[in-house]
Amino acid sequence: TQFGRLSFWEGMARLALGKDRLLKGELTNRVNILILGMGGAEHEGPYLTDTIILTSLKPSSKELALFSIPRDLYVPAAEFGWQKINAINNLGIVRSNDGASLTSKTVGEIFEMPIHYWIRLDFSAFKNLIDWLGGVEIEVEKNFVDYQYPAPYFQFRTISFEAGRQTMNGKRALQFAR
Repeated sequence: TQFGRLSFWEGMARLALGKDRLLKGELTNRVNILILGMGGAEHEGPYLTDTIILTSLKPSSKELALFSIPRDLYVPAAEFGWQKINAINNLGIVRSNDGASLTSKTVGEIFEMPIHYWIRLDFSAFKNLIDWLGGVEIEVEKNFVDYQYPAPYFQFRTISFEAGRQTMNGKRALQFAR
């Protein structure tokens, strides 16, 4: 798709929202997106968001800031009292099937900033996205072996990575990320 003089982000926004609409936050020069990563239905604790990344884009300079929120951070969560932040998505799903919105609202209140959008991915979506992109190039700093990589039914298996730059498919990228 040809975006002309638009940046990648601007082009994606126009595709998603229509060519005449701006992203929320674009007029104040700050677009905030919450990225939530969870295991998904086939995993223990399927709706716990063990990856929580607050992303902030400054359209005028095309700068992007990423802030990883620790999954064990205790926070006030509306009517649920104090909870680990990674449990809020699960609580919202159980209550009203709206965990990502509840998590976004909570994060916005904690950091005193609007969360304009959220993205929630499970392991399957992560793998599919990487495969759809044709893989992802990753620099593995040094050789390593993980003897306790999670496997089904509370089991473990061994995986290893060799040092160097490599293009990983979705399955391999997920192993590396975990």
